[in-house]
Amino acid sequence: MSIENQVTRARELLGARLTAYLVGRKTTNMDNLTDYEKVDLRSALIITAALNSGRADMSGPTTPTWWMGMNPMLNDLAPAQVLRQEGGWASVMTAAQHDANA
Repeated sequence: MSIENQVTRARELLGARLTAYLVGRKTTNMDNLTDYEKVDLRSALIITAALNSGRADMSGPTTPTWWMGMNPMLNDLAPAQVLRQEGGWASVMTAAQHDANA
């Protein structure tokens, strides 16, 4: 999937503002993503897919809410916030898999 398609898909699933936050952008302009931002975007899409794989009720507006809400598996931090921290990917993925199978 091209980077343009990944941006489009993330915006469809998460909204433009949350997508921008997850890749570290201060604006919703997603032109000229750096390699690090591309990795962050792919990570967000992979975690979102894991989250949506187990439960039908985790699709639609519930998915962005999950990203922004407090999560007890992440010390009551929002998954979006933890993903932005160094090494946060594994913790957020674990929380998503847990919640998908709950």
